[in-house]
Amino acid sequence: RALRQVADGDYDQGLEGLLALMKSDRGFEDDAARKTLLQVFDALGADHPLTVAYRRKLFALLY
Repeated sequence: RALRQVADGDYDQGLEGLLALMKSDRGFEDDAARKTLLQVFDALGADHPLTVAYRRKLFALLY
């Protein structure tokens, strides 16, 4: 579902979904949620507000 949201341009909801998946099952599909988050960050660009906000959330989740 999160991938579909990202594909449809609903990045905020898609990123939230990917973070939720990481919280519930970090190893799902060989860490696919984290890898997808990083791909979306690359696509949006390092200075995009969503990238900045969700990198912080990802970092907090990982550490």
